[in-house]
Amino acid sequence: MSGAENELSVGSPSARKGIAAIALQFGGWLLPLVLIAWIVATGLGIIGRPQAPRLFGFGEQHAAAFDFSPEVEKQLQEARVRMDAVNRSYNTLRWLTDLATWASFCATAIITLITGGFNLPWPGGAAKARDKAVRSGGGGQRRPGRFHALGFLAAVASVCTLLGAQLGTKTSATLACAKEMRDRITEVAQSLKDVPQNEIVLLTRLRDSTSRDCS
Repeated sequence: MSGAENELSVGSPSARKGIAAIALQFGGWLLPLVLIAWIVATGLGIIGRPQAPRLFGFGEQHAAAFDFSPEVEKQLQEARVRMDAVNRSYNTLRWLTDLATWASFCATAIITLITGGFNLPWPGGAAKARDKAVRSGGGGQRRPGRFHALGFLAAVASVCTLLGAQLGTKTSATLACAKEMRDRITEVAQSLKDVPQNEIVLLTRLRDSTSRDCS
């Protein structure tokens, strides 16, 4: 058996490295497909973070059940506007979090694909020449460009992972704030309907609870 055939036999180190490289490349091509499916499912609302909270129980849908004075209606409308602003911030943060997560995932997939290319089986003579160059310090040649690409992609993945974590925390806090506003508006609206004589106290509580900064 020739040297080249021996190196590429099933039990040889080169063959084992080749199998590992093929597995890595298969994973590298599979991960982008997973990412695409993930993005589509998120866009369709199948997976992902919860939708922004909405108001139910009063307003246009239940105008007859909640017949407020113009002043009360104005205060409730202003509270709704503030809640809608928080909802817009939440939706923006939610998509920014997803984008950072997808960018990190994409960089990781590319790293996997490039790494698989490092260990593809070389012909016998070329492999020996490569090993000799590596042992001798590369003969003064510069590192291949994919080394630099790997370093850049690893940095991108790290930064996007950290950014996604920070944005995720902020997104959860903003969602909690929006839900609290929704609950307080609904609670005050119901209380105004049941006990209208407490209008001043209830409206003051509504302004205080919906005017706080959720940033």
